[in-house]
Amino acid sequence: VNRWEGYEIPASMFDAFDSLAVLLAIPLFHGVIYPAWSTWDFNFQLTHLRRIGIGMVIGLISLLAAYFVEVHRRDCNTFTVFDELSQQNTTIAEMTIFMQIPQYLLAGLAEVLVVVSALEFAYFFSPKPMKGFCIGMTYAVLGMGGLLSSVLVTVTNRFDELLYYRLSSDQPGHVHMFYVILICCVAVGMVMFFFAARNFRSLH
Repeated sequence: VNRWEGYEIPASMFDAFDSLAVLLAIPLFHGVIYPAWSTWDFNFQLTHLRRIGIGMVIGLISLLAAYFVEVHRRDCNTFTVFDELSQQNTTIAEMTIFMQIPQYLLAGLAEVLVVVSALEFAYFFSPKPMKGFCIGMTYAVLGMGGLLSSVLVTVTNRFDELLYYRLSSDQPGHVHMFYVILICCVAVGMVMFFFAARNFRSLH
């Protein structure tokens, strides 16, 4: 729970900024940016694979933003308050909770570019008899991403009990190192994707 102006704001509320970014980005991209880009004489066409690549870069930037926010939190002064939810004293960092908003907005933007473009790519570039299968595989890969992230959390938390923590002045936690792991995983995935996308040839 975060506090702002005396009010308690649940951490889960920030997921709303991710959803807000998705709701705003879908009509913006498909109704304004993509049509306008196609009418302009650019040598760089926004193909589905390039949209996915751009989305992955934005996703990496969102993780970097989360990392720097966490590093800043560790360096901030702290004070102790009574948490009515847990009925315990907890230590709060002297920083505004709204510093977390950019990473959620960037994550939502990346989700639109990667997920929507991947589904469109699976539909338009798969053989007619296999369209349903390819779209289903796309959903399966996205689902496996969520599963692997849960496994990563479990494994890293087993090695480091301070990864997820209750804030205290003497144990600030190691969440920033978890972001480093995520950044490295995304960076490796980006390199693999760029090599695969570079060699893609459409049969249409």
